[in-house]
Amino acid sequence: CHKFLWPVMHGMKVFEDDVTNLDKEERTQLDVNYRDYQVWNRRYADVVETQLTPESLVWVHDFYLLLMPKYLTIQRPDARIGFFLHAAFPSSEVLRC
Repeated sequence: CHKFLWPVMHGMKVFEDDVTNLDKEERTQLDVNYRDYQVWNRRYADVVETQLTPESLVWVHDFYLLLMPKYLTIQRPDARIGFFLHAAFPSSEVLRC
């Protein structure tokens, strides 16, 4: 996540030719990295879910846990979740493919 999301969250375009023209092995590695990121966020949500009480407020920080609220909400739709992104959300220009 750090090699891809960090640049995006800091205003750097990552959808240029250097990424879109990756060979099969490099694309496979990006896919593996994203699956690892998903698994890590799911596991984090699993641990948080075990600690929740009806009064709990889960406060999530930064893009490392960007997917965790989704996974926690699937397990506990009643969970109260706040999210703080420490960087400005990328502009549409950065996200444009």
